[in-house]
Amino acid sequence: MSTQMLFAMMDSQEKKAWLRDRLVVLQGVFQQPKIDHYNAIVSRIRGEVDDGKDDQGYGDRIGQLHQKEPDLLRLASSPRIHRFVRWAFNDDSLLMGSLQFEKGTQQEAHIDAIFFWPEPAYSMAGVWIALEDIHADAGPLFYIPGSHRWPFYRSEDIVQTRPELAAKREEARLGRLTPQERSNVVGENRCCLDGRTSRLRKSERVTSSANLPEVGRRGDMALIAYAQRLAKKRCYSKQKECGFPLL
Repeated sequence: MSTQMLFAMMDSQEKKAWLRDRLVVLQGVFQQPKIDHYNAIVSRIRGEVDDGKDDQGYGDRIGQLHQKEPDLLRLASSPRIHRFVRWAFNDDSLLMGSLQFEKGTQQEAHIDAIFFWPEPAYSMAGVWIALEDIHADAGPLFYIPGSHRWPFYRSEDIVQTRPELAAKREEARLGRLTPQERSNVVGENRCCLDGRTSRLRKSERVTSSANLPEVGRRGDMALIAYAQRLAKKRCYSKQKECGFPLL
C-alpha cells in the first residue's frame, strides 16, 4: 500500500499530532476482552517469577516477556499500529523488544535514543499500550513539546575537542583498560556531556510548565519517537503497560 493511501486512511488529527510532536495517542486500539486476556497472561507470569516486588507489592519491569509468552506478540501486530508506523517512517516496522511495567520508573525527562542506534538515525519509536485506565493523578507519562527537535550529543561530539579522551576511549574499546579505568573514562565523558547539555536542562526547566501528560484508557496506544524527551512517572498506581519499541 502506498504512503499516500495510508495517509488518506488515517485520522487527520493523529497525523498532525505526530508531525508536530512526534507523539500520538491512538484511542481504542484494543478492546476490553483482548486487554483482559493479556492482563491474565501478565498476572500469571508475575505470580510465577521473582519480579523484585517492593514494599507496596509492585514488581519491577520485565523485558522480552513476549519470548516466554508469544501470544503477547499480538499486542504488537495490530494493523492499526503497523499502518501508522508505516506512514510515519515510510517503511515497514520490525519488533526489537518489549518491556512490561507494573509501576513506573519515576524517572525525570530523558531521551531513550541514547540507548539505541538504529540506521537511519532516529528511525525508531516506542509503542506504549495501556493495560488499564490511566488517571491524571497517577503520575502519567509526560513529554516536553518540541523536544524532539533539540540537539542530541554523542560521545563523538565530546572527543572531537578532547583528543586525550579519544585515545582513552579507544583503549577502552580495545579491552586494554581495567574496569576502574573504563569507569573513569565514562565519568570524564559524562562530565563533558553534562556541560554541553546544561542549556538543554535550562530548556527543560523553561518548558516544564508545558510538559503535557498523556492520560488514556485501557486499550489506548501511544506512539513515541525516540528523539522525544519524556518520562514515565507512574508510581504505585496499579498501572500496567507493555511498551513495544518498533524499528
